[in-house]
Amino acid sequence: MNVVCSRHNEIYQKYFRYDDVLRLVEEHHPEHTNDTMIHLAEVLLGEENYKGAEMQFIKANHWDRAVEMYEGRKMWEDAVRVGSNYIYYY
Repeated sequence: MNVVCSRHNEIYQKYFRYDDVLRLVEEHHPEHTNDTMIHLAEVLLGEENYKGAEMQFIKANHWDRAVEMYEGRKMWEDAVRVGSNYIYYY
């Protein structure tokens, strides 16, 4: 990733502009989009923003990690909700 794009990502993350981070990555480095979504999911998880983390995990095609996140916190209804929406596709 070039220095300018990397610096923009740092600024956007600092101010919680995650959609802008993804937009920049998709535009300039599409090969890193999936990894960026997973990274953002982990950042959101650390902030206890479980819905946001779930959304990023699902967008990255890692719905199973969203289920594990909820299971690990004993948020069974959310784990079942996510799992039941995606398990049939595999």
